[in-house]
Amino acid sequence: MAKLENILNKLVYPLITNKFVLDLTIDRVKNDRAFRDFFFNKVDDFIHYNAVEKNIEGLMAEAAQNRYSLAKAGIRSLQRALDEDRLSKGYKDNFLDAFLVNTMLAGISKRKALMSKGIQVPSFILVDPTSLCNLNCEYCYADAGSRSKTYGGKSFSYNNLKRLMNEARDYLGVSFFVFSGGEPTIWRDKEKGKNIADIFDEYKDNFFIMFTNGTVLSPTYARKHNLPDDLIDRFSEIGNVLPCVSQEGEETNKRRGKVDDVYLSDIINEVSELMVKKGVPFLYSVTVTKNNAEYVGSFEFHDENLRKGALGEWNFHALPIGRIWNKCDILDPEATIGVVITPEQRKLLYDQNWKYVKEKEVFIGDFWNAGAAAANKDCLAGCIAAARNGGHFAVRANGDITPCVFFPLVDKEKGNIYQIWENKGNIVDATQSRLFKEIRGNIQKKNKNYMLPCSFKDEFSLAKELYDKGIGRAFDPGSEELLKNPELYSRFIENVNGCKKIMMPKGI
Repeated sequence: MAKLENILNKLVYPLITNKFVLDLTIDRVKNDRAFRDFFFNKVDDFIHYNAVEKNIEGLMAEAAQNRYSLAKAGIRSLQRALDEDRLSKGYKDNFLDAFLVNTMLAGISKRKALMSKGIQVPSFILVDPTSLCNLNCEYCYADAGSRSKTYGGKSFSYNNLKRLMNEARDYLGVSFFVFSGGEPTIWRDKEKGKNIADIFDEYKDNFFIMFTNGTVLSPTYARKHNLPDDLIDRFSEIGNVLPCVSQEGEETNKRRGKVDDVYLSDIINEVSELMVKKGVPFLYSVTVTKNNAEYVGSFEFHDENLRKGALGEWNFHALPIGRIWNKCDILDPEATIGVVITPEQRKLLYDQNWKYVKEKEVFIGDFWNAGAAAANKDCLAGCIAAARNGGHFAVRANGDITPCVFFPLVDKEKGNIYQIWENKGNIVDATQSRLFKEIRGNIQKKNKNYMLPCSFKDEFSLAKELYDKGIGRAFDPGSEELLKNPELYSRFIENVNGCKKIMMPKGI
């Protein structure tokens, strides 16, 4: 065992911690198939040793194995894209550097300095550049678009978006951002003449994931609506963004409807083909509901997505937050709680997706069922909310700061970036809010169930206490209704308790 550790450390550790060596290594990974096989095999060995054999995070055996399996699936998905020559020159030149070199090494001294002071540091920040959306999907978690009761059409200006990202880099050492919304592809600063691709271009050293409904990525749609029609071309050239496009099988059309008399699924297929042609790697973003859980958890669905060119998927379970009012201004409990997957469906999804990840070595991230992949000593269950080490937090289009887009509470004192800036503070202050500290200390520290990691849904009674005590206000009217309405609360907590009965690892 000591010999294995010595070999792995000598071969792999210098490659992933020394920028000069890593730059040379990445260049060979791009261009030398034999070396690429050697490199990814050694990275695989290194991850397995630390995650499973040494188990540096002190996880339960299954959690440690799952953590390794998803990481392995991620690197093998990337390796296949390189082997099959599916990446454009821009992605070959920049993607690995932005993803591996900069997110791993850039800002490491800042992160270590903060952690030495007892300040936890997130790995990435989710930002909603805009609340605007060209769709009005039912039960939208973000309550985006023209039916929104939350935002009032708010967006970040170009200057404020840059200020936020610069502070993340300069004060937290963070260069990894997830853009959501609203629909991020329609974000524009008319005064500066900037669109979302300009942000990716200006921050070429950063790595981005972008969740999108895909419509504006269609040149036909974009031209018709006076939006940039060259986004995929620019992504191909810039090479630092991983688009995640909405895809839910038949549910895509039922929930999202038609766009310009064309079913959204047809637009997504068109966009997928174009991204494959242009060498833009992408994932599918899957909203899981009671109506589609069995299908989107099936091998058939995953296989079809791979055939369409996706590297993998992100799964997001529908929650009764955001647009709870599914029929305009009428609260419809059945249309909200009724779409939440049942405990039995969640367990089936857990079993099926992990089986696919392990057998096919394909990345399927599930925000509620893959807690083990993000679990560490600070949070054995794996919830990544509230700016914990290795986690994230969210800055919404109106400046509100939430622990996660799916944990819709806002700290009353340090819960808005504009308020923080007015008080001469910076992004670090957001990570030190009372709300975030309560979540990290009183929810994440106590939950050890990696099958039920979410600090909002899976520990809903504790999350509600933060609201009841006035530590956090509701981000949106829909979430406030969930927290205040006895019928909604009782039905949701029944689902939560049902999950705990059938999804409890032995030994907890």
